[in-house]
Amino acid sequence: MLLLAAWLTAGCPGEEPAPARAEGRPSPLCPDGALLFGEAPPAGREQWCRIQTEGGLWINHGPHLRYHASGNKSGERMFEKGKLHGAFTSWDDAGHKLEQGEHLEGQPHGVWLRFSPAGEVVDRRRYDRGRVAPLQAAAGEAPAGAEPATEARVGDYEAAELFFWKVTNTKKKRRKSPTVYLLGSIHVGHYGVFPMDPTIEKAFDGSGTLAIEAYGTRKDARWEWKYYRRRARLKPGTTLKEVIDEDLWDPLVLTLERNGLDLDKYTQFKPWVVAHVIGGLKADAMRVDDRWGIDRYFLERAQRGGKKVVGLEKYRAHVKLFDRFPMSVQNMMLRDVLRSAEEQEQEYKAIHGAWKRGDPDQLEKVYLKPMRDDPKQKLYYERMIVARNKIMARSIGKFLKRRRGSLFAIAGAAHMIGDEGVPAILEARGFRVEQQLRWGL
Repeated sequence: MLLLAAWLTAGCPGEEPAPARAEGRPSPLCPDGALLFGEAPPAGREQWCRIQTEGGLWINHGPHLRYHASGNKSGERMFEKGKLHGAFTSWDDAGHKLEQGEHLEGQPHGVWLRFSPAGEVVDRRRYDRGRVAPLQAAAGEAPAGAEPATEARVGDYEAAELFFWKVTNTKKKRRKSPTVYLLGSIHVGHYGVFPMDPTIEKAFDGSGTLAIEAYGTRKDARWEWKYYRRRARLKPGTTLKEVIDEDLWDPLVLTLERNGLDLDKYTQFKPWVVAHVIGGLKADAMRVDDRWGIDRYFLERAQRGGKKVVGLEKYRAHVKLFDRFPMSVQNMMLRDVLRSAEEQEQEYKAIHGAWKRGDPDQLEKVYLKPMRDDPKQKLYYERMIVARNKIMARSIGKFLKRRRGSLFAIAGAAHMIGDEGVPAILEARGFRVEQQLRWGL
């Protein structure tokens, strides 16, 4: 469950190399000059085309395919010189279409459709280069097979509420009082999640500032990286094998070897760092990726659009949080990520389902309560969840009291739930907190 904690509460940068992948090779699947990477089932579950720039950088160019474990295709999208550009479609394991749309120069564009398992159109939205546009589209703009324009509706497919809140200061009587939009995030995901519900997209477009959990400017990046490296390593003369539980060593070695990683590169790192490395490998096995995390999606859009970006927490405090956990907790984190991928995938599906339904009570039941009730996880829960909730709520409260305009704030979904969650803290302090509904409801 602690692997999911990292995906629901914090993402921490690592010094880990990417898992080894197959070398690129010519293929008729790719455009001229591009090479094919990855493998189709049964050898792998992902294939993508890349082309090398004049500066030697490899960028995506051409189709990017993902597959279910059965071998059926789960998703297909197109890239052009590093940017999403062209048709996107996703399918379930039975071959039923789940979503379709198009990208234009990296942004959702045109009509996007979502389908129920029965094949009905349950959501239809229109984008103009990433911005939500009126549902009435120009003739001929909808993808092939599209139904007439309809508002999003509620049925067995999705519930009415989003994991998204609007927070206002009722004490400010002036006309343009500040507003905070608060989005609960899962830090890893898959590209079928985007674009998001128009209620969320419109709030983002209308906000002048984006706030994420921990953010450092490029100017500070050099010093932050040095700080991370210093905190991530064990004291000279101490090795990873000496500080982790004896029964964890063999599973750790086996996991690294299976993924083509060199054990010697990790013997000087602390267990919490190695736990994040293994967590990344497990995410790959589950076909989810931090590149498709919700905060990453909006951060990249904010940077492209020139929005101001701030942090709800300080970067160094974020790193220090992990580093100050005693070895017993760091061992617990490592033990958790070494569990079977199948078990973790079932937990992820339960949590993602609660998030998709906008159901904080269910997420608290399946995720937060087991952690809160386990004495061994008490310190982790208090530092990782409760203490940080107070810090983030304080940052949001300052914006609501002093500033004008709108702030679009993103934090892990685990910070939004329960009596100690950020929305509950803000409501207790006198702010108006309203969970938002899906578009058209």
